Amino acid sequence: MSFLREPNAEPLPGYRLIEPLGSGGFGEVWKCEAPGGLFKAIKFVYGNLNSLDADGARAEQEFHALNRVKEVRHPFVLSTERIDMVDGELVIVMELADKSLHDSYVESQASGLVGIPRDALLRYLRDAAEALDHMIEKHNLQHLDIKPRNLFLVSDRVKVADFGLVKHLDRQAGSLVGATPLYAPPETFLGKISEHSDQYSLAIVYQELLTGQRPFTGKNARQLALQHMKEPPELRPLPEAERPVVARALSKDPAKRFPNCLAFVRALYMARTTAKSLVVGSEASAGKSGQPKTLAETMEDILLEQLGDERGTGSPAPGTIRADEDLSAPATPEEVSQLGMTVQQPDTGVLRPTLILGLGAFGRRALMELRCRFLDRFGDLGKIPLHHFLYIDSDPEAVKSALRGDPEVAYSANEVYHLPLQPMANYRRRMLDQLNEWLPREKLYTMPRSLQTQGSRALGRLAFADNHLRLLTRLRRELEQISHPDTLFQAVNETGLALRENRPRIIVLAAAGGGSSGLLVDLGYSLRRLLNQMRQPEAEITAFVFCGAPEDPATPAAEQANLYATLTELNHFSDENIHFAAQYGADGPRILDQGQPFSSVYLLKLVHRNPEGLRDAVAHLGSYLFHELTTPLGLRVERSRLPSSTGGMPFRSFGTYAVWFPRGLLLRLAGQRACYRLLQEWQAGGEPTALAEVEAATARVLADPELRFEDLCARIEAGAAATEGDLAGTLTALLSQLEDLAGQAVAQNDPGHWALQAVQRVQEWLGPGYDPAREHEWRKSRLGRALSAGLKEAAADWEQRLLQAAAQLMDHPGRRIAATEAALTRFALFCQEAAAAQRSRLEQQRLRTQQAGQQLEPALEQCRHGAGGFSLFGSRSRRVLR
Repeated sequence: MSFLREPNAEPLPGYRLIEPLGSGGFGEVWKCEAPGGLFKAIKFVYGNLNSLDADGARAEQEFHALNRVKEVRHPFVLSTERIDMVDGELVIVMELADKSLHDSYVESQASGLVGIPRDALLRYLRDAAEALDHMIEKHNLQHLDIKPRNLFLVSDRVKVADFGLVKHLDRQAGSLVGATPLYAPPETFLGKISEHSDQYSLAIVYQELLTGQRPFTGKNARQLALQHMKEPPELRPLPEAERPVVARALSKDPAKRFPNCLAFVRALYMARTTAKSLVVGSEASAGKSGQPKTLAETMEDILLEQLGDERGTGSPAPGTIRADEDLSAPATPEEVSQLGMTVQQPDTGVLRPTLILGLGAFGRRALMELRCRFLDRFGDLGKIPLHHFLYIDSDPEAVKSALRGDPEVAYSANEVYHLPLQPMANYRRRMLDQLNEWLPREKLYTMPRSLQTQGSRALGRLAFADNHLRLLTRLRRELEQISHPDTLFQAVNETGLALRENRPRIIVLAAAGGGSSGLLVDLGYSLRRLLNQMRQPEAEITAFVFCGAPEDPATPAAEQANLYATLTELNHFSDENIHFAAQYGADGPRILDQGQPFSSVYLLKLVHRNPEGLRDAVAHLGSYLFHELTTPLGLRVERSRLPSSTGGMPFRSFGTYAVWFPRGLLLRLAGQRACYRLLQEWQAGGEPTALAEVEAATARVLADPELRFEDLCARIEAGAAATEGDLAGTLTALLSQLEDLAGQAVAQNDPGHWALQAVQRVQEWLGPGYDPAREHEWRKSRLGRALSAGLKEAAADWEQRLLQAAAQLMDHPGRRIAATEAALTRFALFCQEAAAAQRSRLEQQRLRTQQAGQQLEPALEQCRHGAGGFSLFGSRSRRVLR
């Protein structure tokens, strides 16, 4: 980055940065003041066009996308007013919108609604659809990143923005790196786009903003890709009449979707299931003159086009909205119940979105104790995403230490926030005069070189003032995440606990005797302002302040002084008539707040200053908070808690008392009984419970071509060939060799002796026949060893196939052992049938072998005692031996 992005900086001459608005996958957006006092949005694209790394490619992609859309002119497309490159970095000046549809959705939920009201949402989507259709029809462009955060409200009309992924339809293949998988159409996962891709994303946006639930709920990019390409969308949260409309827009095949985005919105408009009366008259018109336009007023062209194109008659189509229908009337309870939501149960619920902040060393230790209890209970913090932990500290070494260690105790990078102090020279140049209003100059000039507060409350407040905007931006993002409907739904679904309320709560854990106590009051008022901006003025901010052991003589005087100053400050600002004034930064606005910084302040005190006492206090605090946040005890305690008195003491205390309950013993006993009954059912005799599954499994296995006993001999020979090669070829070669030797002089001179040796060689290879004494491996013939190896291989294959099929039946509930035994009995009968068939074939072969042996003996005797030539294998000699 070639320039510093901070308030009052000027990345472009005349454009002064004011505050960050947000960040995305391609860049960071700030609000700025342009020449002439106009307010604009300025986007800093990540990466450098002069770089060759991945970030440079991302900046180049944004630059090419801007070149594609700079010719697009439409009232519902957010205008781009200036594109500059500063040392290779892309800077874009754009029209400043009021807020995004995501912000409007969050506001609707904060007011108690499920999502954005249907009439307003359809009006918004109508504007976006017109812009998207203009892009495809006039410029052949697809946006490819339609989502609530990219649809902006300007004077209650929607404008499409953020064109970092815009593609020309003529180039249907290409990289789509940076697309949001939650809203991406299925064809984009294959590297393709169509003229209906944006319509798919728009349908997902509609369901999410209306019902609070998306049609696809994968937890990572791979799961979402598979769901988009293979699985049907979950449309049950939508009203029944709208499900076919959204289902068509979410078709896997782009050709089956609506002709354009306006056609999709028109179909939604026509899908209203109930008609409501609307008083049409001058009084009604006058009464609504100052209100935003209704759905009927802004979409009358769609209505006329629908009636004219589809009906062509004066009679209304079934399901068509009549002129006397009240489009702005609230939905009936029946309609609301069809939307689906994570219902608040204030009388029985347990969960509520909570942000837990730990300040300094004590806050880190207390957060760790609480995190460990959550891990013991839920196994994974991801199962309860509406509780976020954030450790805040100005000590760089402590922050690094918090990230090290075992996964169970080490904080993740998202759970740690560093408030760095700057060298003294930086403050002297930038904000010395402003700091002199509250910070003694000697404190600033004696700042430690380690940039640690070292117990100084003044330096702790300085760290907060210097990082005020960054910290509030982070806290706002944390609050939005824990309050998001998807987060609430996931927590309820994963834990099985009911939601008490969706209003967020903030808990601050800090020590009054350390340097972090200097920012405690500032943090409380900043959180209060942040909650007011988020339309959550009634949200609770509770502080748990550790006071150490003030009555122990071993407590240092500096710690006691910090304790006194902290409690005095908290007590001082608890008076409703006292205002809190502050200014963070030399050019920052003057802030004036009234009221208490915290809803409640709980104090923890030790009797003696020792490690054991601190450990017990942290464990006491962790146990109290854990039970309040995750058990019905929290609801009971809240109902019993006395309300804070206005202008009275802000401090509270708490205590816990453990009552022994044999939970573990009861669980073990119940587990033993359940397992005993389960084993009894598994081992019960009689007819299997899953008889049909047994028959189907056995029939399927026995129909396997690899288990045909007619082919068993061929399989054994194939297995034997792995040891001896081709058996028939080897035997033929041996006999041919003996035939050649029979014509030599040695055989002619002594035919009897030669014939005996030839028969021995053949018997050595073939074997003399079945003999139990020769079953040992070392006494078998070569053919016997080869056939034995093939037999073992075939038997092992049969055994594996049959046992695997029988073992799968153990997965069926009920009498599992009986089902497996029935299958094994059927397989045993099959094996017996196969053995009987093989025995029949062996008996036939035995008779033939016996007959050949009977012929062999007289022929051998003739060779030994006779005279003349001979032939073993069918030559024309006088003696024939076969």
